[in-house]
Amino acid sequence: MQNSLDAYGFIDFSRFLVIIIPLVVIQFALLIAALVSLAKKRYVQGNDKILWALIIIFVGFIGSILYFAVGSSHLDQKAAETEDRLNDQHEYKTRGSDQWFN
Repeated sequence: MQNSLDAYGFIDFSRFLVIIIPLVVIQFALLIAALVSLAKKRYVQGNDKILWALIIIFVGFIGSILYFAVGSSHLDQKAAETEDRLNDQHEYKTRGSDQWFN
């Protein structure tokens, strides 16, 4: 069994850096990707965006994975519903104004 202490009696972390550094890079990349994805959601505003941003930032690795697994599709569904509602309102207003000119 190899001793993990260095010459000064401290634990030698250099072996762990090979594992820790890639995990930190992956976590940071996921965090940035999740926040960019969230920012690009056009029709989702308010509390949903704020809540997911806080989850992504403060829960870290698991928060980013949760966003991509659950939140992204949920927000896409809400965005589609909002877009449909806006299109319906626009169609109703347009149809209503056409009646006055026909």
